[in-house]
Amino acid sequence: MKTGESRRRWKTRIYALIASNNLILTDCVLIHQCQRQSAGFLHAVFVYFYRMTGEMREYKVVVLGSGGVGKSALTVQFVTGTFIEKYDPTIEDFYRKEIEVDSSPSVLEILDTAGTEQFASMRDLYIKNGQGFILVYSLVNQQSFQDIKPMRDQIIRVKRYEKVPVILVGNKVDLESEREVSVREGQALAEEWGCPFIETSAKSKTMVDELFAEIVRQMDYAAQPDKDDPCCSSCNIQ
Repeated sequence: MKTGESRRRWKTRIYALIASNNLILTDCVLIHQCQRQSAGFLHAVFVYFYRMTGEMREYKVVVLGSGGVGKSALTVQFVTGTFIEKYDPTIEDFYRKEIEVDSSPSVLEILDTAGTEQFASMRDLYIKNGQGFILVYSLVNQQSFQDIKPMRDQIIRVKRYEKVPVILVGNKVDLESEREVSVREGQALAEEWGCPFIETSAKSKTMVDELFAEIVRQMDYAAQPDKDDPCCSSCNIQ
């Protein structure tokens, strides 16, 4: 049987199992059969299962930072695996990406926002709708580091509580020789805010996947009542 026909056959079988509420009794057989297919197909089966049973979590992530810090480059690198060489100021862009973190699948709706001041008035709306926030500065631009502080204040003001899922990100670690913001400065600000701190490179994809996995964890914790602060004693993720 051809691969395409086999996959269609198992997709039809999954529909039938869900419709009959007989998933528990047939899980072992289903997994055994799917393991004979490609690993990618096995992953797709589980994603499909989570969607159909309503257990696929969906989160809205907002990426904030001043112009030119690499917000779009980070987002596009994560979503498509490619690096944007040319800087083109963004007004706003939406992306959707499936991600599996700690064996649980989620769908991220990522809003890549404008960094220019003329669109600053739109941030309240972005923040109101967002569930997790990635605050990006360029470690080769000290001013972008200063610009990020009022953005976090704006998040707290709009959300009206302190423990909003936030990650502080120093981007462009591939330009180490041009660094203007030290690691310690980033760590100190993250400690002040009580949030994780990550240094990334959209160009080399350094810590990009880890960044988005961590914001999912932060949102997971925030969605669960009576949980301790997810930011552990060491907020520096390397």
